[in-house]
Amino acid sequence: CSLSSSGRVSSCRGGPSDSFRRLGQTSGLWSLGRLAESGTTASTAEAEEDADGDDDGSADEQAPHVGRRLRVWFLNEDDDRSDYEYGTVIEVHDAEGSDEEVTVEWDAEGQERLRLAELPRFEWLGDDLAADLSANLKEFREEAIGGAEEAGAEMVAMPVEHLKKELESLGWMRRELAVRAADTEALRRENEELKAQREDFRERFGEEAFRRFSEEEEPSASGSPT
Repeated sequence: CSLSSSGRVSSCRGGPSDSFRRLGQTSGLWSLGRLAESGTTASTAEAEEDADGDDDGSADEQAPHVGRRLRVWFLNEDDDRSDYEYGTVIEVHDAEGSDEEVTVEWDAEGQERLRLAELPRFEWLGDDLAADLSANLKEFREEAIGGAEEAGAEMVAMPVEHLKKELESLGWMRRELAVRAADTEALRRENEELKAQREDFRERFGEEAFRRFSEEEEPSASGSPT
């Protein structure tokens, strides 16, 4: 499903279903564009997800969950070269193991219920939507420029709808980075306060008491609250 120099998508074989024949030109913008429209940041989404259930870090890293991003690989019918498309899990169904099914919303167009075991090749992406967006924008630009160079074109044309989605997604990224910067600054201030408290404890009670206190704190630092 690589883009041709005219901006059209060629037919594919080896993909999970006919949905790949409807792929548009964008990669990684539609799902993130919806975040932009709703004003949601990744930090807010993660906090809401954590509030819905306990997150003790023991969940299977390969298990699908709603909102998880994936990249599916397939063969391009024209040149038998590998290509891929991005999607987001919007529903996880009851079956497990080889029968496990999910509903995926493809970034370019459409939704599809599919069985993971039947995909020729796929990989789970990280949960950092900002990093995902940045990588997808970079890949799209590289593909567009590469296609133009191969065709000997002097300009790259893009649909207006794609540019709108880019602007929405970049606006979301600006808000997300602002939230992260504020969180980082808050953590920096908290760290400075804790360092000042520890130094005050050392001066008031002496080095030996401070050493014993630090040793007692080590178990809780490893994840066991006291």
